[in-house]
Amino acid sequence: MAKDKGKHRTFLQWVKHSFVRKQVVVDSGVNGVNGVLIIKLLTYALIAIGLLGVVCEQIVSTSQLNAQMRTKIPIAILLVGKARLNTLKDNIRAVKKHIADKFDADVFVASSLPKRDPSRVCMDDSYIGDSIRQMGPSLKAVALEANDEEEQHVMNCANHYTNVRFVRVGPHKRYSLKHATNYRDWQNLRDAWDLMEHHETENNKKYQIVIKLRFDGTPYPWDYNKILKVGKSEERVVRHASDFAFWGRRDVMEVACKLADYLDSFWIKQRPSADSRPFFVRAFYQSMLSAPEIAWHEESCYVWRYYTKIGAMLYPNVTGGVIGKPVEMMESLRQLFCKHIHYVDPITPGSPPMVPSFMSKRCTCHLAGYFRSSERDFPLWMIYNNVTLCDIGGGTNTYLHGGKEWSRKSYDACITNVTYRSAECEVGELVTLDLLGISLLSHWNM
Repeated sequence: MAKDKGKHRTFLQWVKHSFVRKQVVVDSGVNGVNGVLIIKLLTYALIAIGLLGVVCEQIVSTSQLNAQMRTKIPIAILLVGKARLNTLKDNIRAVKKHIADKFDADVFVASSLPKRDPSRVCMDDSYIGDSIRQMGPSLKAVALEANDEEEQHVMNCANHYTNVRFVRVGPHKRYSLKHATNYRDWQNLRDAWDLMEHHETENNKKYQIVIKLRFDGTPYPWDYNKILKVGKSEERVVRHASDFAFWGRRDVMEVACKLADYLDSFWIKQRPSADSRPFFVRAFYQSMLSAPEIAWHEESCYVWRYYTKIGAMLYPNVTGGVIGKPVEMMESLRQLFCKHIHYVDPITPGSPPMVPSFMSKRCTCHLAGYFRSSERDFPLWMIYNNVTLCDIGGGTNTYLHGGKEWSRKSYDACITNVTYRSAECEVGELVTLDLLGISLLSHWNM
């Protein structure tokens, strides 16, 4: 048993045992300064060997963890839009380094042919060609919007890069500025989703996490454990940095990625007015509670633009407030929630009036109807589909945009478990706006 026990010593235990044994031998055979010197040298050497062993063990365990990560949770990246070439390379490198390579994620690209010299769309110095060259095997498919006359350019891409699937899509419907702005990225996103679904079918796989990014912006770094937590969650949550970047479970991301399908039916025909859009109360309430404090400080810094714009939405005025501050918005939603009102359709008689918040009053774009404010209409679409929005989280702290690294603090706190007790419904409507403001400040400082 003693021999077996010795075989299972840790490397550091072996070092300690060997050192003691060496010290006894040296002390018994060497006198004076030389003996002490030899002992010290042996000590340093053995400690160095022991530390090297610990490092090697750590490298092995990290490699094993990375291998487990790749088999546990399939991740897809939907990369859409366009970018200037002088900032593109940095963004593509960031996507590859911080997500694609790190998590063995598959990338699906959707864009349109450039207006100037479309024949060069897949050359090495173009945004598509550079993406293919840098992404390597991570890039699975590319969708390019083109008309019949331009189809040959897409075919040339397919012939040039045989390891990537190319698809010509569109041309998509175009809308007047009166009806829609900044909608083309949403059409591209729908194309990228189709590419992903085709790849899933062809390869008999299903992605668990989907991350939407733009060519001109990349948040990083990413923490796998935080991604895994969202992947295993059953909550209907999308984590976002406004409409620049967002991610979540595949089934919930499908809601966001198919928004373009409803530009005609929902946004323009059924609910053209900004004060006519229905919503689920709990999703709206939880999204408001989960919004970081900086989301309410438009004037504070440029980085504000990378946070949720849920504060720019119209809200149901239950309290009779006239300013539309965050606490007024949240108290109105809390009271609806406590009255067991799960869904509000503003055009239904008896529904509370939808009024502008203090942030939506600052820009006529937020009060416009149709699909005139993408950053406001995105959260609106999600809460209409009973999805809670939380900050992008994921361990990110930097947003690369316009060739510059912006420090952007992310928040992992995400309130998805509001109950009648936590909303203090049992005490009726005794929660004053002042008390609510205090509780919000403590939440924001978490």
